[in-house]
Amino acid sequence: MDQSVTRRPARRNALGATLAMVTLVAAAACGEDGPTEVQFQVIEETDFAPSLGIDLASMTLTSTGVYWKDITVGTGDAATFGTRPFVSYTGWLADGSRFDTGSFNFLMGNNQVVGGFEDGLLNARVGGTRFMIVPPNRGYGGREIRDGFGNVVIPAGSILVFEVTVDSVGPAVGG
Repeated sequence: MDQSVTRRPARRNALGATLAMVTLVAAAACGEDGPTEVQFQVIEETDFAPSLGIDLASMTLTSTGVYWKDITVGTGDAATFGTRPFVSYTGWLADGSRFDTGSFNFLMGNNQVVGGFEDGLLNARVGGTRFMIVPPNRGYGGREIRDGFGNVVIPAGSILVFEVTVDSVGPAVGG
């Protein structure tokens, strides 16, 4: 009987200690003032890395807030909604750090890429290379993007900068 009496307080103390630890961890994760709000970068207020060579005054601004400029004007078919452009690209954050490079094709207008990528690529022609600046609300918004190891490669609220070459434009599959 003495053993059951001594076990109950020990269980309560262990449970109490566990709850206290969970509370401390949760409080530490949230900070003293609770969860932090994601701050979206503003293109016009951002000091871009000099290596990106950004001159907003020389770029076209779309109605969605994406800036773009043709580095090389293409002469082939245009990437328009319903077509399937094949592109080669490199993406950077505003601080000049590269987050991705590669090539792929996608169906324009089918939400297969972030909206700002399509906004900036619209009407680019095969053989052309376009430089684009995508605001957070047309990129990944308040979500952070992680690599396969769990490392953050695109922080929440980030501006995305792309250099994109249109390698080809084809019809939608079956079209």
